Amino acid sequence: MLLRGLVLVVLLPLAGCTDTGDQHAECESHLESDQSFAMPADPPLQFRIESCKLDVDACADLCTMVLQRSNLDGQETGCDVSFTSGSVSLKIYYDQYNPDAGCAIANEPGSAS
Repeated sequence: MLLRGLVLVVLLPLAGCTDTGDQHAECESHLESDQSFAMPADPPLQFRIESCKLDVDACADLCTMVLQRSNLDGQETGCDVSFTSGSVSLKIYYDQYNPDAGCAIANEPGSAS
């Protein structure tokens, strides 16, 4: 019985990503996207821009909208927003699941948990 428990402890760390030759495949890619918009923007976007200007906590909604509109598939991990006189600039950080890595898909964006 002790041996069976030891084997499980040894095998669990091996259940992560697969090793593809010399290069270890990552389960997620850590990406960023730079976006800029002239103001005024379309009404839904402008509403989120104005909300972000007034309340930094509202900037997450702005970043989520821009990520979705850009058709970037991934989970947002951070966002920096800056304003100039006539435009807004965003740097959105996000993680994208790598289906070719051979990792478990339990945390794949859009999957039910």
